[in-house]
Amino acid sequence: MTIPKAVHPGKSTVATDRVLLAALYICEFCAALVILTLYRLRGKSDALAFVSSRPGIVCLVGSLGVVVSIAIIIHAFRKSSRTGSKQFAMAVLMNLISVMTAIGLGELTLRVLAVRTPEGVLFAKTVLLPRSWRDEAPDQLKMFQNMASKSTYLVYDELLGWTVSPNTTGDDGSARYFSSSDGIRSPRMGMAFATSPADYRIALIGDSMTFSVKLPYEESWGRQLEIELGPSKFQVLNFGVPGYGVDQAYLRYQHDVRRWRPKITILAFVADDLLRNLVVYNFLRSPGTAWFPSKPRFVLRDNHLTALNIPVPQAEEIFSTRTVRALPFVEYDWFYKWTEWERPNWQFFQRSYLFRLVTTIYPLSELQRNDTNPAALEAVSSEIFRSFIRLVRADGAIPMVVYLPSRDELAHYPLNPPGYLQWPLGILAHAGIQVTDLSPCLSRTSYADLFLNDWPGGGHYAAKGNVAIAKCLYGVVLEHLSKEKRTK
Repeated sequence: MTIPKAVHPGKSTVATDRVLLAALYICEFCAALVILTLYRLRGKSDALAFVSSRPGIVCLVGSLGVVVSIAIIIHAFRKSSRTGSKQFAMAVLMNLISVMTAIGLGELTLRVLAVRTPEGVLFAKTVLLPRSWRDEAPDQLKMFQNMASKSTYLVYDELLGWTVSPNTTGDDGSARYFSSSDGIRSPRMGMAFATSPADYRIALIGDSMTFSVKLPYEESWGRQLEIELGPSKFQVLNFGVPGYGVDQAYLRYQHDVRRWRPKITILAFVADDLLRNLVVYNFLRSPGTAWFPSKPRFVLRDNHLTALNIPVPQAEEIFSTRTVRALPFVEYDWFYKWTEWERPNWQFFQRSYLFRLVTTIYPLSELQRNDTNPAALEAVSSEIFRSFIRLVRADGAIPMVVYLPSRDELAHYPLNPPGYLQWPLGILAHAGIQVTDLSPCLSRTSYADLFLNDWPGGGHYAAKGNVAIAKCLYGVVLEHLSKEKRTK
């Protein structure tokens, strides 16, 4: 008599449960892949470019995985319904508990360890994207208002963005500044430069390096140049303003300097000033920094400079907009990256720190914009310099363009000339603009003595650096004056 083998129905059920659980996990994993890759769709020029890209291929594979796993899940559900088994419900419940626990613990860990800063939510030294305009705008407005209430030395200007206020004083913690009755840096408040006689008047325009921040007036290179040339014959007027780009320095000449009819106007600049030419909103470049929020921006139209945002909007107007995308001309800002900001159709997912972490590690591709690329930077910057030179010459004066090297540049000068020349002197050389590069002259002095250590890898010029600049320019200024006399 043959004894039949024992039937173990539990083995079949266990196998079915494993397949079902695997299908559930695969479905969820593939669905997550599809969501994350679809999030990157906006970063492609069209659907075809997306499908042919790596994210597009991952999206297609993920979609196939979702379809196959859903078919397996449906099959298991129907089989469970016919037999009246509760194994399907138990497997789904087990899956949901494990997945939700893992997601919840991950989300909780991120939220506990993350820190909210003016730049955004920070986790492990990484700012989690997207940035929230709703959070940043009020913070930026408060920082600006706090800055404006503490110092009135620099004030809003609808043409320039900001400028030096007349008849005032200011203190940055390192030095006290004074302005004349005309809004020019001066040795005492309310001084009238127009009453001081001089055979030659020299005007300086530029940024904080020209203004000589963190130093008293007597130690500024403008004053030191005046001493070198002889105060009885030469008057040097410092129209420099901290934070200016070359575009603002050019506008400063048009608006404030021309009426003084200087014999020489020196436009002094650093490499970063060219990049500022393509900035519209300062807080996009330096979030969490208390500074004037907006500045003028030139573009080239038919080879002519055209100002986009004059009058420059005030802080209250800027930070009252509903979204960052609603800011006027924001797409012309070099530092505006739409991929960094909240997207209206994705707000549900962007509430998750896990989602934000993944999309920060694998960011979207930023589409190139014609007005914010290196070619635009070169074209706009070159035309600003050319326009400045033409305008000064039309006024019957001598234009000088002077390059002030940074500490890092002098530290490597002249051992690394290719990169040094390419940015930014290569741009001006390509445009045929004559530049007085102070690097060879300043390199005779130890760069450690020339600069302050007021920021990593950079620094403004120290008192010795300002004296060195004046000595370097002394002979150049006299040469320009002598050359003009010979040509008359």
